[in-house]
Amino acid sequence: MTTTTSISLIELSKKILAKELPPIPIDLDQFFEQDTGGNWVIDSETRIQVREEEVNTDFIDKKVQYVLNTGDESILDILVVVQMPDKSLKLFGGAHTAGIKIDLGHVTSDAIILDFEKDLGGSMAYLKILGNLLNKPVKEQQPYTNDDVKNCLYEFMAEKEQNGLDPKPTDEELNWFVSMFPDVSRKSLGQYISNTSAGGRHQANKTYSSQQLKNIAKAYADMEEFTGYTIAGPYDLGHAQDSALGLALRKMIDEKTRKIVILLYCKNMAQQNMWVDKNGNATTRRSNILNTYNNISKYFDIQIVWKMVKYN
Repeated sequence: MTTTTSISLIELSKKILAKELPPIPIDLDQFFEQDTGGNWVIDSETRIQVREEEVNTDFIDKKVQYVLNTGDESILDILVVVQMPDKSLKLFGGAHTAGIKIDLGHVTSDAIILDFEKDLGGSMAYLKILGNLLNKPVKEQQPYTNDDVKNCLYEFMAEKEQNGLDPKPTDEELNWFVSMFPDVSRKSLGQYISNTSAGGRHQANKTYSSQQLKNIAKAYADMEEFTGYTIAGPYDLGHAQDSALGLALRKMIDEKTRKIVILLYCKNMAQQNMWVDKNGNATTRRSNILNTYNNISKYFDIQIVWKMVKYN
């Protein structure tokens, strides 16, 4: 792992933001897939995720509508991608821009291409830190959050451990982190470190557009396994025990069935953490939700099947 003094991520981010590095046109569709309805959806395998969530689909829809209404594409910037050792390209800067552009019908986009080994020392932690430094609240980007910084720190710690080092950051390394993210305190970093001994990497929360959620429901409705069932949802996990449950049961009554599949999804990382803990085990909140479904099923003599949509 390259030392923190050998690569200036701040200087590299400044060069990228100032467009001092030459961009080249690349195909946009390599970072997406098309669903059965012809809609472009994220191909997670072609991206390095530096945020808690893949993208904010509402944000993308809003910006697409803005461009359609005004014709102003000045909000759209160039992409930043990294060439990996196997020569594949991974998108890590401009996920929202890419989504906006492809929804507007663009087939190519200018992009700055970095080399994973030469420019980033072969460090995934450095790549993710750089990605967050590029997330300035300008143009189409959404600024980084404290959780994004925490995940960068955890990635850094995990890489140290993989290299046979003590995963706990030194004072020099903590000062370096603060220089990267000056609105995050040493105290906050210390609290993040106290929650884990070795980093605790995890994948970003998978996001879904409203159309994708409808497609998921239709896929379950088309399954022979669930013939005669009411298919309800997907509902975000935050409402799994209240409004979502009420809506699901009302739908079952309207369709005059006694069997229902309740589809749930995690809208954000907070909801993912409600479902599984950092070790991937079921949480108390998850057990409470499922116990509620089981109790209602027994009391009303109905069959309730729950399914959690993929969240990372």
